[in-house]
This record gives sequence, C-alpha cells and structure tokens, in this order.
Amino acid sequence: MTFFKRLISWFAKSPDRRHYGYMVESKPNPETGELEAVHYSPYYEFESYSEDGSMLIRLVITLGLERVVNTKLSSESSVAGFLESRDEFYKDGLVDWVSEIYFINQSESDIQVKATHIKVGQEALALEDELTIAPFTSSITHPLRSINSVYGSESDIEITFIYKNKEYKVAGVAKRMTVDAINLKYAGQ
Repeated sequence: MTFFKRLISWFAKSPDRRHYGYMVESKPNPETGELEAVHYSPYYEFESYSEDGSMLIRLVITLGLERVVNTKLSSESSVAGFLESRDEFYKDGLVDWVSEIYFINQSESDIQVKATHIKVGQEALALEDELTIAPFTSSITHPLRSINSVYGSESDIEITFIYKNKEYKVAGVAKRMTVDAINLKYAGQ
C-alpha cells in the first residue's frame, strides 16, 4: 500500500502524467450515455500457472521511468541527463516499457526454471536466466526494455521457459490495469 500511495502522490504532482505511464480514457457509460474517465495505471499484467499448479508465471510490463531509473541509473547527474533525453519521446506519446517475468513458487519445495525467451508486442529478448526459487518466494528475469506508446490497454506476449525438463511456450494478451484494479489487487500487501 505504501508503494501505491507514493506512486499516486507522484502521479498527482506530475504536470504530464504520460511521463510515468498513466493514461486516461473517456468511455460512455452504457446506462447513462455520459462520458466517464477510466484511469489506467502504468502496469500491464499477464498470469498463467504451470501444469502442476505449483508455479505462478506473471509477466509485468511497467511503463514510464520507474523500473528504468531504479534498475539502470545510479547517480543523480546521470538521472537528470537521462530524463532530459527522454523528453522528446514523451512529447510524442512514447514511454519506456520494461517487461519482466516473475516466477512465483507456490509449493513447499525448491523449483528450478530456466527462462529462455520473452516477447512483448514486436520486441523480443532471448534469456538465459536459470533460477532456483525457494518455497513461497519469487524470482524475476532480466528485463526486456523498449520504447513504445503510452496509449493502449493490451499487448500480445509470449514467454518460453524450461520447467521439469520440458519446454513451455505461453502466449496471450497482457492487459493494462486500471488504477482501481491495482488498488483492489495490491492494497493489502
């Protein structure tokens, strides 16, 4: 909840919320015909389970600077330069996309998995992440980084991994979560 409050506070102060991956869409209410604003968060998610049900596979796409700044840049001066170089992209409605696979062990034994490929939209990355995941914990793959549109609410995805000596390919659609959906899903954590 603390993270969510910090993010919303940051969002409220921002003069241009697209920098942080937010989007507002107006949709007509089917009952009243009035336009209603739908506030989309900077997060897309896709979830699937392993065949044996012991592992949750979650692909998370984070729009904006949150994951880029937290994982790539360290000094304040490099952050400032990086942000300035991104301004032109942001003016055109483009933002950073950081896509990561979370493997969540829901069993009472260690799990070993090797992530081999991630594809989000037209961008793809070969992975060689060999992970040993302790019971009731998770591991995250290396990120796929790209620049893409801040607008939209769905993205085709593909994940390939090896689990229990068998290769799995999971394909689907990652859906952008609304701010309300994020609050409902993660507020208690």
